[in-house]
Amino acid sequence: LANKQKPLNIWSAACSTGEEAISLFLSAENFFKETHRFTIYGSDVNMEVLDHFQRGIYRNNSFREDGLKFHTLVKENSSDQDKSIRIKPELIKKIHRQNVNLSCFDQNTFGKLFDLIFLRNTLIYFSSEKRKKIIDSIVDVLEPGGFLFLSATEMPLISHSELELVETNRTFYFQKKPRAERVEQMGITESMLQTIKNENVMDTRGEADKVNEKIDSDQILEYAADKLNNRI
Repeated sequence: LANKQKPLNIWSAACSTGEEAISLFLSAENFFKETHRFTIYGSDVNMEVLDHFQRGIYRNNSFREDGLKFHTLVKENSSDQDKSIRIKPELIKKIHRQNVNLSCFDQNTFGKLFDLIFLRNTLIYFSSEKRKKIIDSIVDVLEPGGFLFLSATEMPLISHSELELVETNRTFYFQKKPRAERVEQMGITESMLQTIKNENVMDTRGEADKVNEKIDSDQILEYAADKLNNRI
């Protein structure tokens, strides 16, 4: 993604009090060494947690031990306040905070597509029908070739014709298939594309829904079981 000529758009969906969005900002800034190469968005349906996010004051239980090697990035961008840690207000201002209901949003909500979306530990609270609707909307705002990260226990719940399962060092995530691959998979010919263009039909998801793609989730289930049993 770093080779793209345009700045990256990264979205922490269901960001709650903002720890994930701040972590993404610090990681991206550390990687690029310049903030104009990326934009971070954090959204939640709950205005109270977004207000907490705006204040940027956190207690020690917000800092996970398995992220210890990144804590120096936090220390460089924060100050001690009583028994809490306050993230620099100027950093918080650089993150776009937005009140978003995942049950009803679309491309117009943000006016852009995202290269990276993190939606972790959220889908488990929804019915299968609602999960499908949310994932459809998430895929709509994800750039072709972009990446979607869910929690390990949520991965087996998701199957979508435009998402390809990827594994790197026992970490599982989804990548949205490039447009050319999706067109080929859906069996859409050049003449059909021309017809669609001529008729001004912009939404071809009807064709995509005809494709039944089965994702083998045995490895994901094994990984999730290991994690739940504290073997990882």
